[in-house]
Amino acid sequence: FFLIVYSLCWCRSLRSIHSLVFFILFPAEKLKIITPLKDTEGKEGQEVVLNCEVNTEGAKAKWLKNEEVMFESSKYVMTQRDNIFSLRIKDAQKGDEANYSINLTNQRGELAKSYCNLTIRVGEAPALTEDIQDVTTKLGESGTLTCGIIGRPLPEIKWYRFGKELIQSRKYKMSSDGRNHSLNILTDEQEDEGLYTCRAINEAGEIETSGKLRLQAAPQFHPGFPLKEKYFAGAGTSLRLHVVYIGRPIPQIMWFYGKKPLNPSENVIIENTESYTHLVVRNVQRKTNAGRYKVQLSNSFGTIDTVLRVEIQGKTKRDKIQMALKGKNSSPVCKKICTTICLCCGYLLPVLLNTSVLFRTH
Repeated sequence: FFLIVYSLCWCRSLRSIHSLVFFILFPAEKLKIITPLKDTEGKEGQEVVLNCEVNTEGAKAKWLKNEEVMFESSKYVMTQRDNIFSLRIKDAQKGDEANYSINLTNQRGELAKSYCNLTIRVGEAPALTEDIQDVTTKLGESGTLTCGIIGRPLPEIKWYRFGKELIQSRKYKMSSDGRNHSLNILTDEQEDEGLYTCRAINEAGEIETSGKLRLQAAPQFHPGFPLKEKYFAGAGTSLRLHVVYIGRPIPQIMWFYGKKPLNPSENVIIENTESYTHLVVRNVQRKTNAGRYKVQLSNSFGTIDTVLRVEIQGKTKRDKIQMALKGKNSSPVCKKICTTICLCCGYLLPVLLNTSVLFRTH
């Protein structure tokens, strides 16, 4: 481009003012693309727009598809706004997938090019028409989970449990009519209860939905965790009884020592969950805690109980005190025992009431 400069000067010989015009030429900015075409993903049936921007005005554009010149039509609309050139592709279809380019030229014959790839996502991504609803059935019977999913093309349907794909078998039967999808589960163990997921996938996307299968059954002691014939605990330690069960609805659980119900207290802890019950008795002693413990489970389908035999091993505190006294004095030991404090360590020590000398150290 050029700059025109006007100047006035005084001519002494002619005694008049004359004007002078100067033309200052500047080098024109080279044609350059500021915003190139970008690879684009379109959805079938929708409009796709490709844009390219240059740095100067006056450029002319030519659009190409797979290196072949394109012409404006009702499907392909080519526009220019300031320095931005656009190609609008209406009602995009799979056949519009291609490599698109734009050739830009100016009056000086300069050329600039830009390229991009267009991909068309065919069909509709899977969409939910109905979520999986939780289902309750009796243990030993079949339970069916259903959902509604549509998509184009028809999505592939897969069922999962704990992230693992389920395979068609005698236990698991899958069916689908293209819109409604179902999983039939032949239940034979309490572990069949839980969360199941249906996942649908096609070229346009994927979606999933989940639901729970709940099983109803009378309480049973879990065969995979058999109970012992006898349980043992050391005197002064904690007794722990752990019972794993199956049964729904979750049963009411009661513990007994002999015929006496056990309730949570400072020395008795009872923990109940949907799959086990755990009893802890602290500081057990042979005379007060050994014997027969019963656990009873009840729900609307039935009741079950069992007896756990407990043996407390080791000498009692009284036995240990009397043994210690026999070592100090060979005479018969008084059954009535008292204590005093050791001057060395502060521990309580046993003494006899009929002994004239109290043991104050050990």
